[in-house]
Amino acid sequence: HVEPYCNDVQFIIKVSDALDRCSRDPFIAVRLKAFLSLAHLCERCFMIAQPAQSEYLRHHAGLTLVRLSDMALRSINDHDKVRVYGARALGYLASAQEFVTLVQRSTSTAATRQLCARIECELSRIIASADYSVKVRWNACHAAKLILGLAPPLIPGEAEDGTGKSAAGSVGGGAWGPQVCKYHYASFA
Repeated sequence: HVEPYCNDVQFIIKVSDALDRCSRDPFIAVRLKAFLSLAHLCERCFMIAQPAQSEYLRHHAGLTLVRLSDMALRSINDHDKVRVYGARALGYLASAQEFVTLVQRSTSTAATRQLCARIECELSRIIASADYSVKVRWNACHAAKLILGLAPPLIPGEAEDGTGKSAAGSVGGGAWGPQVCKYHYASFA
C-alpha cells in the first residue's frame, strides 16, 4: 500500500496548517482527531528523509517540523486521550535523521537546542511521573526509544572535549541530553 502524499513536502506543509487549526478547537473530539492525525502523519511521513529539491522547501520543511513539534508539545497539557498521540508524534518527529539539521537550518542553533531540550524535558517528565496514564507513559517511553535509536547528530559548531560529552553537555555530542536515557531506562527497572 503506497501513500501518495507521504513524500510530498508541500502537501505536508499544507496539512500541518489544517492540523494546527484543528488542534486548537474547543471540542475534545476535534482535538483528538487532530492529534491522532498528527501522530499518523509523523509516523508515515518521510519528508525529511527525502532531500528537498530546493532551499525553499528545505527551509519550510524545517519550519514545519518546528510547528509539528510545538503542536505535539502543546498536546501534553491537554486531555489524557490527546496526550497519547502527542507523545507518539514527538517520538516520530524527533527521531527522524534530519530533524536537527532541518530545524537548525530554518531557525538557529540556539532555537534548535531549545526545542530539543523542551522535547527531552516533556518526555522525561511524563515517563518519571505517575500522574499520567499507563498509555501516555508507554507512548513517551516509545518516543524516547525512537530518539535513543539515533546516532546523535552533532549540532554544527559544537566540539567534543574527549569525554563523550559535547559543549552543550549532551551524551555522544548530539542534540539530546542524558535525561531521556536516564528516565527511559529507569522506567523499565
